[in-house]
Amino acid sequence: MVDNPKIKSIVLNIDSPGGEANGCSELSEHIFAARKVKPIAAYIGGQGASAAYWLASACAKIYASETAFVGSIGVQSVVKPSKASDKITFVSSLSPNKNRDPSTDEGAREIQNVVDSLGKVFVEKVAAYRGLSTKEVLSSFGQGSVFIAGEALKRGMIDEISTLEGVIGKLQTKEIEEHSKEPTLNRKTLEEKTVLDHTSVIQFKTEAVEQATTERILAIQRLAAGRVSPEFTEKLILEKITVDQAALRILQASEADRLTSLSSFQDRENALSELSGKPLAQEQDDFESTLRFAQSHGLVSLL
Repeated sequence: MVDNPKIKSIVLNIDSPGGEANGCSELSEHIFAARKVKPIAAYIGGQGASAAYWLASACAKIYASETAFVGSIGVQSVVKPSKASDKITFVSSLSPNKNRDPSTDEGAREIQNVVDSLGKVFVEKVAAYRGLSTKEVLSSFGQGSVFIAGEALKRGMIDEISTLEGVIGKLQTKEIEEHSKEPTLNRKTLEEKTVLDHTSVIQFKTEAVEQATTERILAIQRLAAGRVSPEFTEKLILEKITVDQAALRILQASEADRLTSLSSFQDRENALSELSGKPLAQEQDDFESTLRFAQSHGLVSLL
């Protein structure tokens, strides 16, 4: 179906209490990979519990009927204690934990370890598919409880309450297509999600740092434009100070430049006043006499 160009989208019509864990991981991974190719949604009409929810979580979106049962995220194992029989079993002395009697403490621990390990895989897969951390799944998804659709929606276990016909309509109008990509990863998810490889985390943090650095440089350049020299701007950037710190430095520098220019202008005005014997402002009433005065002292040259 994924490779068939005539099939534009897929909806999994789920109604199951779950089943064996064997095969769930492989099938859910295929579903998750396929949703990058075309829109895939899950619809839970009756029950979407345990292994059935595992598969549903791999879809781009999960819909459920108003009366659907959702959840039961976890693993259980049912064993029968060994009883006296006409069979005698011998276990290699190199493998004392093989087929321990579950009615004993040692046997119970062995089985519990296996169940816990499988349960961890289940939770991690649901977290990865739903774009959450394992901690969020454990705290919000019931730790094995089953919920009616309305409560499951509040907890983020499903995306919308609908009908099968409604889901098909959404798929036909490509409303779900934008959700057919991998879930958005926030920083909290990246720090807690165990299924992400170390390289992906480093790449995310590197890109975030580079983006922040670029934004800081651009902000400093905008603040400095027309106020301070390019050399002063470059110095601020290289100092790796914050934008707020740079803004204060730019304000101080531009004010200092203004005061310096004002002082130089006042010095020139005072010098001219001393040469003329009266304030320059008074000379402006007689433009021609001022011009002749300036020419006689070599201040201007008339062509």
